[in-house]
Amino acid sequence: MECFFLVLIPFVVAIFLVNSEEYIKILGLLTGFVLGYIVEDKFIQFETGQSNKRIDFSSKSKKTRKNKSRIIINSYRFIIGILTLALAYVGLKYIMPSSYIFDYIRYTIVVFYAVAGVPAIFKMLNLN
Repeated sequence: MECFFLVLIPFVVAIFLVNSEEYIKILGLLTGFVLGYIVEDKFIQFETGQSNKRIDFSSKSKKTRKNKSRIIINSYRFIIGILTLALAYVGLKYIMPSSYIFDYIRYTIVVFYAVAGVPAIFKMLNLN
C-alpha cells in the first residue's frame, strides 16, 4: 500500500512546475483513488460477486431466480451509485468556490466517495 503513496510523490512535486487547472483536477482524482482504495481494502472489503464460480446442474427454475435476483441487485447498485455520486459532485460544485485548491479537494472527495463510500453504502444495504 505504501507504493500508492509513492505514486503521488512525483505528481505533488510536479505541481510546482505545472500551473494548470486540469493538472490539479487529475491530482485530485489520483489522490482520491489512492486514499479510497486504501480505505476500501482495509475496512470495507466489498465483494462484487460470488468468489467461487462453479457450475450448478440443479433445476433451471432455481438458476433463473438467482439470475433475476442478481440483475435486480446490480440494477439497485447502479442506480444508487450513479445518483449518490452525481449528488456528491453537484453538491460540492455548488458549495465550493472555483479555485485550484477547492477543485483539488472536490475531485479528491468525489473519487474517494466513488471508490470507498459507494461500496460502503452497498455493504450497509446488503447489496453484495
